[in-house]
Amino acid sequence: MSCRDFVQKTGSRCAEFAKLAACQCENVTTSEHSPGSVANGESLIRHIFSSQQYHAETGTLRANAFDDIWGDGLSVTRKDHVSCGDFASLTSDLLEVKKKRNPLTKLEGVLLISVNAIRGMCWDADLSRMLCVYDTGTESNPAHADVCTPRIPLTKDEKAELRDFLTEISGTLCVDWRPLFR
Repeated sequence: MSCRDFVQKTGSRCAEFAKLAACQCENVTTSEHSPGSVANGESLIRHIFSSQQYHAETGTLRANAFDDIWGDGLSVTRKDHVSCGDFASLTSDLLEVKKKRNPLTKLEGVLLISVNAIRGMCWDADLSRMLCVYDTGTESNPAHADVCTPRIPLTKDEKAELRDFLTEISGTLCVDWRPLFR
């Protein structure tokens, strides 16, 4: 079965990708809506919302800011494949969905993450890849991608290690994302 057929049959959830050989679907397009597989040199944009992922009083990411990696997938946007206007619309739509769950939610900013850095992260114990990046474009967001771990289930220590690495490579929270598109 091809990777595209696999995704259409099972959905693009990390738990499903983890059933395949480590990161095997990274090099092929898994979505008919996607501009192609995610290249090493790309940058990914991750939205950070207040109540779920960011502690506004301390100015720090919450421990769960990256927890989607072992669930549905850490949703990101491929910077080179979205216009500033489309990203603004996407951001507005995401915020509306989040506010339905918690009306106090607000967008705190975005993180810019390098695909090279993500793909370069390896487990200390066996040097296997920590993360995979899959193109999972949708009709409404062709620039969508998911970051997943190929190792499920993870131990508590592995989850902590993964969170620490992601926090380290994510850099500074960009409160105003518009300069990213200049």
